Amino acid sequence: MGLQKSVSVTKGKGLHFMHFNTRSLLPKISELRCLISDAKPAAVAISETWLDESVPDNEINIQGSNPETNIQTQKQLHSLFDVIVTCGDTEVNPGPRPIKYPGLVCKKPAKWGQHCLQCEECEGWFHTDCMGMPLDTYQSYAQSSVTWFCSDCGQPNNSNLPSIFDISPNLLSNSFSQLEDTLLTDEEIGEPIAASSPTGTNNPSRRVPPVQRSHKLKAVVVNCDGLYNKIPLLETIIQEQKPDIIVGTESHLKSHMFTAEITPPGFTTYRKDRLTSRKGGIFIMTRDSLIATECNPKISKKQPRKIFMYGRGDMTSLRSDLNAFQSAFFSANRDQQTVQEDWDLFKSNVTGLMDRHIPSKMSRPNSSKPWITRDIRRQSKKKQKLYNKAKTTGKASDWSEFHQYQKQLQKSSGNRVIFDSKSKASAFNTQFSSVFTSEDTTNIPDLGERRLPTKKHITVTCDGVVKLLTSLNVTKATGPDTLPARLLKEFATEIAPILTYIFQKSLDTGFVPSDWRVANISPIFKKGDRSTPSNYRPVSITSICCKLLEHIIFSNIMDHYNKHNILTEAQHGFRSGRSCETQLILTAEDLARSIDDREQVDAIVLDFSKAFDRVPHQRLLGNSNIMA
Repeated sequence: MGLQKSVSVTKGKGLHFMHFNTRSLLPKISELRCLISDAKPAAVAISETWLDESVPDNEINIQGSNPETNIQTQKQLHSLFDVIVTCGDTEVNPGPRPIKYPGLVCKKPAKWGQHCLQCEECEGWFHTDCMGMPLDTYQSYAQSSVTWFCSDCGQPNNSNLPSIFDISPNLLSNSFSQLEDTLLTDEEIGEPIAASSPTGTNNPSRRVPPVQRSHKLKAVVVNCDGLYNKIPLLETIIQEQKPDIIVGTESHLKSHMFTAEITPPGFTTYRKDRLTSRKGGIFIMTRDSLIATECNPKISKKQPRKIFMYGRGDMTSLRSDLNAFQSAFFSANRDQQTVQEDWDLFKSNVTGLMDRHIPSKMSRPNSSKPWITRDIRRQSKKKQKLYNKAKTTGKASDWSEFHQYQKQLQKSSGNRVIFDSKSKASAFNTQFSSVFTSEDTTNIPDLGERRLPTKKHITVTCDGVVKLLTSLNVTKATGPDTLPARLLKEFATEIAPILTYIFQKSLDTGFVPSDWRVANISPIFKKGDRSTPSNYRPVSITSICCKLLEHIIFSNIMDHYNKHNILTEAQHGFRSGRSCETQLILTAEDLARSIDDREQVDAIVLDFSKAFDRVPHQRLLGNSNIMA
């Protein structure tokens, strides 16, 4: 690869910068010199030099330049800039600036908030820790003006400590010789360990050090490609970059490699190894001065849902296989099988044929983040829809509508407290189960003997099942058995005979398959605060096939009630041809007739909270036994 193909030139205000990916520098040094001579850059960065210690600097030197190399780094990390060739008119970085307020003892800077004082003569700074002065000793003399002598220059200082730096004296301290409470002369004071500076000076050189701004957190991301053998290189990077956090990938560590072996001094390592592969693995190193802890956050994720693509399915082959399964089902001796076994056989074969002939895909939620709620997702879809419309039409009115809705979302956005799915399910379960009637079955009243004719045994017909299957709403949710309404409706003729047999056997034996006794509970919000579980009502999503059998039983019971006039004419709920409207019409008619006849009307209105959940089922069944 020639150098011309890998050159990138950056031009600023009078500064030209060139970068080369040479992939071996020595064979291309002549070409490099020609390019630099033509472009005359101020700085050149070269990667992938493939140099080692045996290559002297004069072999890669360019006339009029001063090469700056780091052989140790370039041999290990070829992805870094290995050689920087600076031209004659470019100055080398002078490095960090000198300390503005150096301490005379420790040579470290005096910073804001530290206990340090300055001599007014030599302008030297002293730290309390360097002088060994306790804070209580300083505070005992902080309220008086005392003459001190600087241990460095020997000059006296007049200090009123509480006003030094014009801040609280707790931020300042110094080290002194022990003094008496009485007034002493200079000879009696003795030689001080350190001295303080006077207060209220206008000399810029004696002003308080500026407030140090918060330290900016520095992080380094390293792709190690194997960390265990590159610990010295990592320590070199730490010395040069001085990071607070190191994030490493491709660590290639194994369980027998101890964390202490890879942790540099002053750091704490958190690692996650990939034990199933030779490569992979990540780690995070933090300085000991940082407060860090290892945690395992759990973000609840919705389970992926299988979606069948019926438009691309082979319906002809599926219909043929269903007919073959129907013949095999009835050719076997079904009398020896239970209802549960018959249902399991039917369910497994139908679902298997669906997977074979109808392609499917797994639908995952748009976001598994717990703070992305259903409302946020709905608003995001609406915003995207408005944007697509404005982009397609290009009308100013559509763009205005999009920007207006975008601003509305930005104003209304706020933080929401979201719980994980398990906690929410537990809260709903506690709420829904608390409202059910805990029925005492020991004192169920005896309603006496049956006073009505006995209802005939229910007979399930194949034509009736076909009628129910073909009238299914394909948009209804699938129950725990995962048999969709669209499949049951489209292949009603092939499925009906088997379901008819299972329904009739269930009624004859009094046994219900386990899938029909399980329901998926979906909380539906009613009103009030959305964070209160009592403001939701449970909706049970049961098996569609179970609902068909329930409809058959309900129709037979209602036919028996209507035939023998068991139900009163005043009942309008859950009856065919009657509703709340018919109830209101009759009530209004009774009130109007009573007013015309000048009769008194008394009304009692009752509203049962959680009425369906509070129904005593055993007593209801006992009442039904004497009427059916």
